[in-house]
Amino acid sequence: GTLTQDSKRLAALSPLPLQAGACFCVVSCNDLTCRTVARKPQKSQETPEGREGRVAFGDVFELAISNDDPDSLIQFQVWTTDYRNRGTLRGRVDVPLYAVGRKGQREMQLLLKDVYRPKGESCAVGYLKAWLSFDQSISALLLPRPTRPPLAAWQTVGTDKSIREQIKELEAFMQQFEVFSSRFMYHCDVSRGLSLEYKRIVQWDAPLLTVFCLLALTVLIGFFHEYTLPVAVLILLGVIFWYHPAARADDLAELSELQDQPQSVRMLSGLNPAQSKGASEADDTEVKERYENERRLVLGRFTSKRLRLWDPPAWSESSGRRAEPPKPYEDGVQYSWRVEVNGFTDAEGWRYARHFGKGAIWRNTFQHQMFVRRRRHVGRPLNEGSRTPKENSSNRGELPGVETPDLKARTPRPSLLSSSGEMPMGRKESQTAAEGNEAKGLEFGIARTPFHDMYQQYLLRLSFLQRQIEYWMDWYERRKNLILGGTLETQNFALLLVLVLLVVAWLLPTRFLCLAFIYAIFWDGLAMGRLMREHRTVFLKSLKEAAMGWLETEEARLRAKSWTLSTSMDDLVDEGVQLLQVRDWIRSDYFAGRPMLPLRLIQRCRTIRELAAHVTVMSDCFAKRRQRARVWYRSTFRNLLEHVPSDITRFQPFVAKGLNPR
Repeated sequence: GTLTQDSKRLAALSPLPLQAGACFCVVSCNDLTCRTVARKPQKSQETPEGREGRVAFGDVFELAISNDDPDSLIQFQVWTTDYRNRGTLRGRVDVPLYAVGRKGQREMQLLLKDVYRPKGESCAVGYLKAWLSFDQSISALLLPRPTRPPLAAWQTVGTDKSIREQIKELEAFMQQFEVFSSRFMYHCDVSRGLSLEYKRIVQWDAPLLTVFCLLALTVLIGFFHEYTLPVAVLILLGVIFWYHPAARADDLAELSELQDQPQSVRMLSGLNPAQSKGASEADDTEVKERYENERRLVLGRFTSKRLRLWDPPAWSESSGRRAEPPKPYEDGVQYSWRVEVNGFTDAEGWRYARHFGKGAIWRNTFQHQMFVRRRRHVGRPLNEGSRTPKENSSNRGELPGVETPDLKARTPRPSLLSSSGEMPMGRKESQTAAEGNEAKGLEFGIARTPFHDMYQQYLLRLSFLQRQIEYWMDWYERRKNLILGGTLETQNFALLLVLVLLVVAWLLPTRFLCLAFIYAIFWDGLAMGRLMREHRTVFLKSLKEAAMGWLETEEARLRAKSWTLSTSMDDLVDEGVQLLQVRDWIRSDYFAGRPMLPLRLIQRCRTIRELAAHVTVMSDCFAKRRQRARVWYRSTFRNLLEHVPSDITRFQPFVAKGLNPR
């Protein structure tokens, strides 16, 4: 929660390139703006000779907060001017209102970000030191905030505005949509994680935990139902204490200690904090890094074949010198290679810029003026005493970006075959995509440019948003039509079921009905758990078969045969399996070559079980539910809901209107 930065990192940060001009600061909040007087920087003993030092403004501003919305932003802008021309915006930083303490002044050292690349690499251009205070009593937290008018909608269409103004509004709208989509995808990731934990209990993946939860609910609801509300409040109180800032002070201290580690160790994306701390104890010279460099033409795709003479080679060191592609064994030492994926890269680890060399501005997203990109591979030594394998297998440890392994689809597994013996459509498409990936086609074409990749990413976000909304709309509409009358037959069955429920509720206590409902959920989860475990077992078997072609030595292949769902993903990397290979294999076999399951998500998985859970849930090659027996006494209510119409036919253009469903 704190915004105070580490003094060591701030001291190592170079000051703003103020040159010979003066600078001033603009502070704004709630449509109120104040600015300081322009002052020239003074030389300081802390800076090298001949270099400009800090600027002490010394101004005190008092802004009237008309709306104490905790999400309101206090904006700081630093400008430079030569007193003759317009000022130049050098940096900006925003502080949310909830971060300003109500108990006296709070000293903050804020990193100023470049306004043109706030999320790019080395986006910090300096720092600003300020003392903030919010003069409001604690009792104001219980008072309502002043009402404000609703935000104006996007009004580009239908107004007499110039093209330039409409383009500015479009850019503002795209920025707002980017914030919304990132916010929505974040909550989707959180809900997906909670859903996996819920399914782990309900689907009996951890039998002891499931039995404990079932017994606890039975005892609580069946015998001590009058204490249900106090127990729920007690659990809520425990959650609040668990996430209280005072209780998480140690976690924040560990996070700050992790951020202070060297970059070569801290950027090991797949390592957890404990592993990164262990890696920092080793000599920094043991950690190796390689840069994968690519360039594109105006209408071409990124490839290392388009690198120019003055560009770094396809594989280079941090200094730009030519280097060999990452291999599992180098200089007689076994290395575990990972792609750096963090906030400064995209989901696949790439950074984009206009050109290589000094002055290059690297971003984590592709834009139309970007013509080069690079990706960083970090190698961590595993065993210094290990010997290099035979030379005839040295080329098999290269990354997929250099030597793509054979990803031809094998014979379909029996569990993925339909009842008629045919392969599902997704599996057929994956075979075609895998065979098409091996063929070397033309470099140009809209389907091979990064613009198409960017377009696909937007389509994936929109389709995911549409899929989630449609699911809940369908869930609501079918239950609404069951009660309000979609068809005559379903309405009669609904009337009969409600009468039976009324009789049962009149004769039996409510706690017994609640227990019956909970037992039904766990019983259905038991059947679903069996199906999901079968899918995960099939995925594990297929992963072992694919690993036989990735691993170099016979010893590694023998150890791969003993992999289980509880095997850590770090163990796979230590054996020489590249996560890029795993990603390409998953996309080819289970997603028909589509850019699903990014590298960032794979690196977040701790075990093969988590990776298998993501693949089996997201891929269409696995059935989400087992085919139920066509009998009326099993899942009666669900069977009835499947025959209740939704409201989608009301909005389809060719559907006849005015028909009486009765």
